[in-house]
Order: sequence, then C-alpha cells, then structure tokens
Amino acid sequence: MVDFLTIITVIVSVATSTASLAYWLGRKFTEIDARFGSIEARVTSMEGRITSIEAKISQVKGRLASLGSEVVELKGRIGRLENAFMQFSEVLISTLEVKGAFTATEAAAFKGMVRVLLSIPGTRYYTWEVYGGLGSYLIRTRIITQWLILSK
Repeated sequence: MVDFLTIITVIVSVATSTASLAYWLGRKFTEIDARFGSIEARVTSMEGRITSIEAKISQVKGRLASLGSEVVELKGRIGRLENAFMQFSEVLISTLEVKGAFTATEAAAFKGMVRVLLSIPGTRYYTWEVYGGLGSYLIRTRIITQWLILSK
C-alpha cells in the first residue's frame, strides 16, 4: 500500500506542477501575443506614415521636374532678351551714326562695348577673371585702333 500511496502522491505532485507550469506558460504566451499585437499595430501605422512620406516625396519630385523645365524656359527667354537688346542697341547706334551724332569709329566702339557687356561667362573655362581681362584687352585694342585711325 505504501507503494501505491507513494505513486499517487508523486503523480499528484507532478500533475500539480504540470498544471501550474501550463497555467504560467499560458499567461506568458498571452502576454507575448498581446505584445506582438501592439508591435504589429505600430508597424502598420509606420507603414502608413512611410506611404504618405513616399507620396509627398513623389510630389516634390514632380515639382522639381516642373521647376527644371521652367528654368530651361527662363534661360531661353533671357537669351532671346539678350539678343533683342543687342539688336536694338546696334540699330540705335547705327541710327545715331547715320544722323551724325558720332563717327563711324565711335559707333564701332559702342557696338563692341554692347557685345562685351552682354557676353557673360557661361562655362567653367570662361570665368569672370577671363571675362574682365578680355574686356580690358578689347577696350585697350579699340582705343589703340581709334588712336591710330584718328592720327592718320
């Protein structure tokens, strides 16, 4: 009988331990499931935020593309305006030359000055320093040329 009671006691204690362990594990798994649920909700909200950020980035890219085309258009307009100003200046200088306001040499010098003033450096090899040096060289050359013409 002792053996039977010992076996029942051991079985009851093992069953009790197993039941308490199962209950404890059940609570832990429930907590883990709850945490995974909250993490999943956070990930879902982050995905929504990322989607909205991507949409805003695509809008900004579209705006930048339209700005790029507008800049190209403005460059073309400025170039046409520069050409129109140069043509107007040359016509005005030629008209004043014909009317006798100044001589042919002075008219040529004025036309050259208009060209020098409107040619703006646009490449990395043609810098503002080169532009200034070229302008002063052209002015000196015109002055020397005018002086030689006038001295004859």
